[in-house]
Amino acid sequence: KLSSSQRRLRNLQVQSQLQEQQQSSARIVEQAMAKAQDDLSKDVRKRPKASSQATAAAAAASERIGGLRSSQCVAPFCSLLEWVVDAQLMYGWKRILQGPARMTADEFQGQCARLLPIVVDLLTMCDVTITAGQIIIPCLRFVLVVSRLITYATVSSNVQSQRASLLMMFRHLGEAMTRPRSAGHAALIASASWHVQLLSSLFVLSNVNRTDLLLHAFDVLRNSLRNAVQKSTFLSHHGMAIIVTFMRASTARALVAAAVDVHLHLVNEAAVLDKFLQACSNEDWFHAVAALLRDHRSVLLAEKLSIVLQKLAQGRNAQKYFVGHQLVPIAEDLIQRSGPENAFLVLNLRSVISQVTGIVKESGAQPKKIPSRLF
Repeated sequence: KLSSSQRRLRNLQVQSQLQEQQQSSARIVEQAMAKAQDDLSKDVRKRPKASSQATAAAAAASERIGGLRSSQCVAPFCSLLEWVVDAQLMYGWKRILQGPARMTADEFQGQCARLLPIVVDLLTMCDVTITAGQIIIPCLRFVLVVSRLITYATVSSNVQSQRASLLMMFRHLGEAMTRPRSAGHAALIASASWHVQLLSSLFVLSNVNRTDLLLHAFDVLRNSLRNAVQKSTFLSHHGMAIIVTFMRASTARALVAAAVDVHLHLVNEAAVLDKFLQACSNEDWFHAVAALLRDHRSVLLAEKLSIVLQKLAQGRNAQKYFVGHQLVPIAEDLIQRSGPENAFLVLNLRSVISQVTGIVKESGAQPKKIPSRLF
């Protein structure tokens, strides 16, 4: 048997061996961690510069909107945007729409440019399902009106470069609105909110050039015009001023047809009819319609436009535009070129002529035979 002193010595030896093993294991762990850290540092140094820039940009964007995640900040920022749009920017847009005189964009362009980075970050990063009513809709209203003002207002030469940069940013933002923003977050234009869909589609139509994206935006817009409230919202954001830009003979036929179809969603809604007809009673709209009717590309297009013209001809506000753009001679020419299969178009055009001139055209006479049948 071992004496007590021998057992004590043996215990000390075992304890010493255990401590040595622990120290050895610790050194191995430290060496492994040091090697991993060294490898990580080497990997970071080898990464492309663009990746670092993307990471820095994302961090900067997160920092810019970080303060707005607090509910105490969302409401004031939202109120600020709404005030800027309603009290300042919409007035400038109306000035552009009401007359040939151009307003200068120098002052407000610089002021809006300071807000735009934050607004764009919110549109691309915030959860639309949570913040649609709080922040997404005010942000969409802001970028929509600002983009229209910067596009059509005049600017001096010293801010032309800033204007070009902003227009490019709007184009990229419009394209981004048609793509899913992140995992689990649908594209803005595909939002469950009709208001977000409507404003997003108008922004895309205002700033994007790709035909496929524009046709998609028209589809979304038509689906967002289902009742009087939605149609009134569209008109309050001067949607017709955006639609009329696609009603040109040089525009792709599919886009022209889509733009004209929007009219049919509005002309049959009694609650917004007066507001819609007022939005059509301007030089731009009548100039576009007269050019399309002269182009003779589609009898269906002419039929749809004749429905709107018939409503406009019943009032006095648009009479000067009918005369100034020679809509009566154009209508008479279309009647002469139309055959029995175009009875609906002929009926509407005769109603327009009757309303504008007070003269009912004789319908019993045979139309003149012309060398080429365009319809």
